[in-house]
Amino acid sequence: MSTTPDTRQQVAHYSSFAEQFGLEQAELRDTMKETLIRLNEILPEVWPLKDYVALSPYDGLTDHSFLDVRRKIRQYSDCELLMPLSYYREQYQQGAFTSDHLCIAVREMIVKRESVEALPDLEEIVNLLEREEEGAEQNKSSLASVSDDQDNRERRIRSVSEYFDRIHGTEWSQFVLDEISKHCSQHYDEGEAIWSSPWKGESLYAAWHAAASGDLNPEVAGLDGFRDYVRELPQDAEQAILYSLIELYVPVPLWEPFLLCQAFRMPGWTSWANRLASHSLEAGGDSKDLAGLLAMRLAYEVVLSQTKSFSIDWSSFFRQHGMLRTADAEMQSDVLLRYVLLKASEIAFRSNILSQVNVAVTDRKFSGKEIAPASKFQFVFCIDVRSERIRRHLEHVSEDARTSGFAGFFGMPIEYVPFGHQSGTSQVPVLLKPSFKVYEDFQTDDYLKRDQMLESKSLREQLGSAWKTFQKSAISSFSFIETFGWLSIGDLFRQNLVGLRGAKKTHAGCCSESFAPSFEGLKAQGVDQPQLVSLAESMLRNLGMTSGFSRVVVLCGHASETVNNPGKAGLDCGACGGHSGEANARFAALLLNDPDIRKQLELRGISIPETTCFVGGLHNTTADKLTLFPSDEIAERDRDLMAELKQVCDEATHHTQLERCPLTGSDSVKQLLTRAADWSEVRPEWGLSGNAAFIVAPRELSRKANLDGQCFLHDYQAAMDPSGEVLETIMTAPMIVTYLINMQYYASVVDTRHFGSGNKTIHNMVGKFGLFSGNGGDLMTGLPWESLHDGQDYQHLPRRLQVMIAAPRQRVDEIVLKHSILEDMFAGEWLHLLVLDEGQCHRYIGGSKWETLSSLSSETRLAEPVPN
Repeated sequence: MSTTPDTRQQVAHYSSFAEQFGLEQAELRDTMKETLIRLNEILPEVWPLKDYVALSPYDGLTDHSFLDVRRKIRQYSDCELLMPLSYYREQYQQGAFTSDHLCIAVREMIVKRESVEALPDLEEIVNLLEREEEGAEQNKSSLASVSDDQDNRERRIRSVSEYFDRIHGTEWSQFVLDEISKHCSQHYDEGEAIWSSPWKGESLYAAWHAAASGDLNPEVAGLDGFRDYVRELPQDAEQAILYSLIELYVPVPLWEPFLLCQAFRMPGWTSWANRLASHSLEAGGDSKDLAGLLAMRLAYEVVLSQTKSFSIDWSSFFRQHGMLRTADAEMQSDVLLRYVLLKASEIAFRSNILSQVNVAVTDRKFSGKEIAPASKFQFVFCIDVRSERIRRHLEHVSEDARTSGFAGFFGMPIEYVPFGHQSGTSQVPVLLKPSFKVYEDFQTDDYLKRDQMLESKSLREQLGSAWKTFQKSAISSFSFIETFGWLSIGDLFRQNLVGLRGAKKTHAGCCSESFAPSFEGLKAQGVDQPQLVSLAESMLRNLGMTSGFSRVVVLCGHASETVNNPGKAGLDCGACGGHSGEANARFAALLLNDPDIRKQLELRGISIPETTCFVGGLHNTTADKLTLFPSDEIAERDRDLMAELKQVCDEATHHTQLERCPLTGSDSVKQLLTRAADWSEVRPEWGLSGNAAFIVAPRELSRKANLDGQCFLHDYQAAMDPSGEVLETIMTAPMIVTYLINMQYYASVVDTRHFGSGNKTIHNMVGKFGLFSGNGGDLMTGLPWESLHDGQDYQHLPRRLQVMIAAPRQRVDEIVLKHSILEDMFAGEWLHLLVLDEGQCHRYIGGSKWETLSSLSSETRLAEPVPN
C-alpha cells in the first residue's frame, strides 16, 4: 500500500471493509488486481486516427454467446446489440427477408437447442411485421432513434451519478464525463493543444491527482470537499480504486460489474486507456492508464455521494437482485423476437449469395493440383470488399485477365520509412508487428540529384513545421491571421469551387512515381537474402501462386483519397495498419522481380518464368482508379504489353465508376471524381459499408457472381494445401480481421451512441489522436453516421459475417477444434461458418456438429458430427 499523509486511517478503512466479507487486506488488493486484469481483457480498444483500424467493441466477450453477452452487458450499461423492431419491420416490408427465412431462423435455433418458448408463434410475428408503425417515416433517418437508452428495464447496476440524476433530474453524469475528458485530452495531447500539461511525463492518474488537488471547478459546481478527498487518495491508481470502492461500500462480488458500469459511461476514453494499458503489458511495461481512468471517475462518484448525502445500500441490493437475474417474460420475448429477425435477415443474405456462387466447383476431388490456365494478366487485390467490383469488371473487359484476393499487406511485415526520415508507418495488421524497415528511395542513379532532392525535402519540412508552429502559437496566432490570413483566400476559393471545376489530381498512396521502396538499409538490420527468399516463398504459397504464372502479375494495394477528413485512415487498408497498401505491393513486386531471389525460389520448387514480371499497383477506392508502377526496365522492355494492360485497367475503371455513381448520388463519373477533393464532402466513399461475407475459395466459385461489393474475397485452393496450413493461417489472421471490421460496422449501426462517432459535421480533433463530437464529451470511437446512412436509408445493414470456405469439412473442423477462439466465435454466433464441400453446403453449429443445407436456400437437416 502506498504512503499518504493518512496511512493509518486507510489501513483501518480497509480492515473494517475486509472483515465484512471475511477477507484479509492482502486478499482485497489481489482481488482488485484480478478484477482489473479481467476488465483489460473484456473492454474494447481504439487506435489513434493516423493508424485507425477497425476493432470490435465486443471482442473481449466472445467466450460467451452473442445473446448471453447482450443480456449481461445490458445489466450494467445501456449498450445494445440488436436493432429495434421498427428496423426489422421496414426490412420485411421492403422484401429483404420473408416468412420462409423466419421459419428457417426458428428451426436453426431449435437445432442449436436454444430456448424459443418466449418467442411469439410465426403467424403472430408476421402480423406484427405487416402492421404499419405510427411515425415510421419520421423515425426512418433519425440518428437519435437508433440508440435510445432512456428506458433500459434490464439495467441492474448504475453509477452513483446516474442514480442521482434519475431521481433529481440533474446532470452530474455529464459533468463527471466532461471533467475527465478535459484531463484526458490534455494529458494525451500530441501537439494539438496550445498549452501542454506540466505533468505530461507522469502517468494519467498521477497527472490528474496533481491537477485535481488544486482544481476549484468541481467545488464551484457543487462537489464540496473534492480537493480534500483527492489529497486523501493513495498515490497508486489501483489502491485509489480500492479506496473509493470501500468508501462507496460496494460489495466485492459487485466490483467487476460496477467498474464495467463506470467504464461504459465513457466507452471512448476507456477504449483509449485500455489500448495503452494492453500495449504496455505486451511490451513488458506496467501502464495503469485504465486503472487511472477508473480511479479518477470513482473519486467524483464518492464526493458526489458525500456532498449530497446520497448513498446506495449495495449489500441489500445484491441480496435482492443479484447480477444474473433473468429479465421478465415480456423483455425475453422482445429480445428473442428481434434476434430471430436478425437471423432471418442473415439467412436471406446467405441464400442470395449461395444462389449466385458456383458450388459445383467443389464437386472436384480435393486431391492433386488444380492449376488455372495461365493468362496474360493476373491481378492480386486486397480482400477488401471494395475490390469486388473492379475485379469483376477487369475479368469482364478482358478474357486475358484473372484476379485473386489476398491480405492487403501482401505478407510483407514492414515499417515503411519515407524518403529522408528515420521512422515510418507500420504496414501490418494490428495482430502483427513489423519485422524490419523498408526505406523509400529516389528512383535515379544520379546521386547528386538524389542528395539535392533530400536536402530540398528536408528544408520544406522544417519550414512547414516552423510555419505551423507560428500559426498555432498562443501569442502569434492572432497576428498571423491579421497579417497573413488574406493569403489563404485563394485556397479557400479553390476548395469551395472544386465541385465546379473538377477534382485536383493527387496521389492517394504513400509513395509516388519518383519515389519507391528499396532494398537500402536491409543488411544493416540483419535482413539477409535467405530471409527475403522465405518472405517471397511464403507470400506465393499462401496465395496459391506457385506455377502457371501470367505474363504480368499486378500486385494492387489500395488507399482512399480524401481531404479535410481526420478519419481518412478508416478508409485505407486495415491490413496495412490503416495506411495505403501501395508500399507493400511495390516492395513485394521489387522482391519478386529480383533475379537472385528468383533463382533461390526455383531451388525451393517455385519457378517463375523469365517472361513474367511483377508490377506494383494502387487501387484508389474513392475514385475506383488503378495506377500502375512498373519499373523503368519493365516499362521499356514490355512497352506494348504495358500499354495493353493500361487500356484494360482504364476500361475496367470506367465500368466500375459507372456502377458506383448511383451509390454515391453522383450524376456522372466527373461528379464522382470530385468527391475526393471536395473538402465539404462527408461521404467521399462508402468504405466497407455493406460487408457481410468472407469467401475463402477458388475464384471460379464467385467469378460469374455479382456480389455487389459486400464480400471479402480470399483465394484458396484446397488441393494445393493438403496439410491445411494455409487455411489455418487464413482462418486465424485474415478471417479475424474481417470479423473485426464486420463487428465494428455492426456495432456502429446498432449502437451508434456508444460505439459510433455520431455526426461527422460537428467533429473536432482532440490531441491529434481522436475526435470529439462538438467541443467535449467522450472520445468518439466507431464509424460516423454519414459512413452508414445516406440520409434516407442504411448503406450498411447490420448482419454478422458469413464465412464461406471451399474445403474438406473435416479439415475445417480440425482447425476450429484446434483454436478455442474460433470455436467460441462460431458456436457463440458472433459470425457464421459455412463449408462448401463436394457440392454441398454445411453450416457449423458448434461442438463439431454441422447442419447440411439440403437445398441452398431453404430446408436443412442435421448432419452427422465429423469424427475427431
